[in-house]
Amino acid sequence: AVLAALTTAAVMRFSTTGPRWATTSNLSKVLLNINTQWKAVREQAASESKTSAANQPFLTQAQNKYAGKSAVDPSVKAEYVRLKLVQAFPTSFAEALAPAGNASLAWPNYVRYLSNLGVTSVNDTTPLEIQSAVCVLMILEVGPKNTEVGRDELRTTAVGQLKLANGKTAQGIVDGWRHAVLFTRGYNNQLDQAPAFLSAGADGKFGAVNTTTFQPTANDPAVTDNIVVNNP
Repeated sequence: AVLAALTTAAVMRFSTTGPRWATTSNLSKVLLNINTQWKAVREQAASESKTSAANQPFLTQAQNKYAGKSAVDPSVKAEYVRLKLVQAFPTSFAEALAPAGNASLAWPNYVRYLSNLGVTSVNDTTPLEIQSAVCVLMILEVGPKNTEVGRDELRTTAVGQLKLANGKTAQGIVDGWRHAVLFTRGYNNQLDQAPAFLSAGADGKFGAVNTTTFQPTANDPAVTDNIVVNNP
């Protein structure tokens, strides 16, 4: 009886700690690869010609934000780099198809990838966490400066089948409980400077949390078992 009780207790502990460990371990690995891409995209954006045919739309949008500023103005250059990061690291289908609200800035591989899933509208009603999870795997597989790490290289517990609003299924990054995870570029109010992931934990509920900063927006018990994986 004692052995049975100890075994039951161990199983119960693992049912809680096992998925949490898998979540932290897997998302840390994913974040490491995202960081590598992030650095490469940012460095290229900072040094590349901004007046080429492919890059001119980004420069134009950056200059529109700072009317009267030249292409070499520091604020314009910073906005240009930010727009390139928005293009490369979308957190939703809408961002992938129209980064910063501009379809001409979309990464062609993302448009094709989502089209193959039947996603062609910025108004797609798939839950945000599922959009986010699908986008992360898409970034790793076909994003700018990707490290060729995809579903085959990730642990089987890091990738799961997720249901889209159109009835189709798509693979995306999941936590240890097989729930879709949220992805942000602006953890802790660091706009487009801090990629991070948020798991809803065992209850599968993010609760009252800001989906961009991951900060709780109310006293909600659902947020207590959330797991944040971010850069130290």
